[in-house]
Amino acid sequence: MTWFKLDDGWLMHPKMRRIGKDGRALWLAGGTHCAQQLTDGRIDKEFVTILALQAEVKPTVARLLVSEGLWVDGGDHYVMHDYLDYQPSRAQVESGRGRNRERQAAHRDRRRNAVTN
Repeated sequence: MTWFKLDDGWLMHPKMRRIGKDGRALWLAGGTHCAQQLTDGRIDKEFVTILALQAEVKPTVARLLVSEGLWVDGGDHYVMHDYLDYQPSRAQVESGRGRNRERQAAHRDRRRNAVTN
């Protein structure tokens, strides 16, 4: 499981206030998608319709996010502005998962050895 971090002043940020509830809903759906799928902030345009359905908004709300500078239009995809400044990258998440697997394996080995000794 990954987490999508939000600043505690997120709702009061001027850009978030300007985009309204529909814009915030799509932005949030995009952010959680990026965190879950480890896309480093990239949202394929073909997936925006699904995100809009989840957020219960029209897919055209994406244009508002671009006009406010929250998403950057990359042609066939969008990129969440400053995503990697605040969210861990795919590489960081995968590295942490690897460390966790190693730590858990070592713990299981210690328990197994304690039982057999």
